[in-house]
Amino acid sequence: MKPKNNGFTLIELIVVVVIIAVFVSVIVRLASPIGLMPNYSNGERVGYVTKLSYKGLTFKTHEGQLQPGQGSQSALQEPFNFSVSKDRTDVLQKLENAAQKGTRVRLKYRQWLIMSFFLGESGYEIVEVLPTK
Repeated sequence: MKPKNNGFTLIELIVVVVIIAVFVSVIVRLASPIGLMPNYSNGERVGYVTKLSYKGLTFKTHEGQLQPGQGSQSALQEPFNFSVSKDRTDVLQKLENAAQKGTRVRLKYRQWLIMSFFLGESGYEIVEVLPTK
């Protein structure tokens, strides 16, 4: 007679841990409609607004892109992707003006550790638009 094994095999244990990790990450993402840690980081970026759009299937958000730098240096840097909440109409207006006129602006942002799906995609929420000198 073969002895009965009451323990888990290593593969079964790994599968259970992965399933739990996926479940917890989905719950944190969906159960937190206001996001997680909205003041994970604060900062400023300076450059030119090159893209501004309103996109999404169910939850539409304002998304944009800033090309940092000045002159020939701007081509060497990665664009900065950002989101703007719907209730910040003053920020949206200033961004639209900057994009249309091609003026250089300073964007103040806050970075979310996990940004809720209906607030934006980028993880960076613009809180203020300032002119540059």
